[in-house]
Amino acid sequence: MEDLSSLIAIAMFVALGTSFSLATYFRFRSQQEMHQTIRASLEHDPPLPDEVMQEMLRTMDSPDRDRRRGILCIATSLAIFGLAVAIDVPEATRPLLGIGLLPFTVGLAYLLLFRMRNREAAND
Repeated sequence: MEDLSSLIAIAMFVALGTSFSLATYFRFRSQQEMHQTIRASLEHDPPLPDEVMQEMLRTMDSPDRDRRRGILCIATSLAIFGLAVAIDVPEATRPLLGIGLLPFTVGLAYLLLFRMRNREAAND
């Protein structure tokens, strides 16, 4: 029985690491393709209009990305908080609540960054 539980734990961490690695890799590839597109457009004789270039650069770092990340982090922390409340092991409740505070705080920071960027954009 212990072998099965350790195998499950190892599989969970391998799956988590693989998911994180694949997400990072595909984000890198997307940014690399965007940079190659911009570079190719700058090297050609008729360059792209400034409006098109600004739109391409804006999509690379949009403030909506901060809002999505903030919402996902807060949702993750709420799931951890729910797990802490749902389990019936008093020794695990406080550590899970502490672990859940990290994504909650990061999510609040992302939402604050989103709000600050929107105010900057409104002032410009």
